[in-house]
Amino acid sequence: ENCGFRFSWASFVHATGAHTLVLQATDGSGQKREMPSIQLNLPAGNSNLHSTDSILGNLRAIPAGSFRQGTNSEAGSLTWERPVFKHNLTKDLAVMETEVSRQMWADLRSRQSTLPEDPTYDGISPTMSHPVQRLSLYEVLLFANLISKERGFARTYYKDEAFTQPLDAANYKTGEVYCNFQANGFRVPSEGEWEYFTRAGTTGPFSCPETAYTGSTQTSCTAGVFPVLEQYEWFCANSGETAHPVGTKAANPWGLKDVHGNVREWCWDWMADYTSSEKTDYRGPSTGEFRI
Repeated sequence: ENCGFRFSWASFVHATGAHTLVLQATDGSGQKREMPSIQLNLPAGNSNLHSTDSILGNLRAIPAGSFRQGTNSEAGSLTWERPVFKHNLTKDLAVMETEVSRQMWADLRSRQSTLPEDPTYDGISPTMSHPVQRLSLYEVLLFANLISKERGFARTYYKDEAFTQPLDAANYKTGEVYCNFQANGFRVPSEGEWEYFTRAGTTGPFSCPETAYTGSTQTSCTAGVFPVLEQYEWFCANSGETAHPVGTKAANPWGLKDVHGNVREWCWDWMADYTSSEKTDYRGPSTGEFRI
């Protein structure tokens, strides 16, 4: 303002992710001056909207790609998440924009009556906009198979390795479960897929640029210590020790919400130490004691 320059702006179409914005000004004599460049991480917005489902809401298109899984940082790192390794993911995904809400559970149950009652504790998730919680992994797998059935997709989870006996309400509580990753139905992500779309092309401990998160502050639950993080997630510093309605915080660069914070999200993998070798579509060991 009052600087003697006139700026002209043009709309543009952008790709999601990191960009460098360069501004140039031209004075009345025709001399150009370049201002310091600005580093931007442009959000996905609707640019990667895959589809909108009447029960599950928006699904975001996540392209296949490679990333460095795990962390070498002392801040918030877990011993089994080291060393960092290159992970190549070959499948494009359509990922729910939010966590599963109680309303989504109720809507599917009204159409697929074999889905069990919502096991959520009202004291933590009191409204239908809050996330479903207190779910076992096997209840989640049943939900996935039933929404696949409802939408006419091939079911993903089976009780046999030949993929002939689908997981259903009569058999989901006991025994082994096998995942057909070639099916086009809904499923939980592998740990690698989850970390890939949660990081959304970033490389820090979170998909938002929270520079205050260090080895000395990582356990802080004091409001204001992590001002950026509080815009993106519900956690001990701002949650009031309760869950919150899904999708009420800012999205990560690929349009996904609540990937950090609120309630925990199941992955397919059994918990195991990381490997230092490069992997492709890694889904963990075939057996284990705890799922991620």
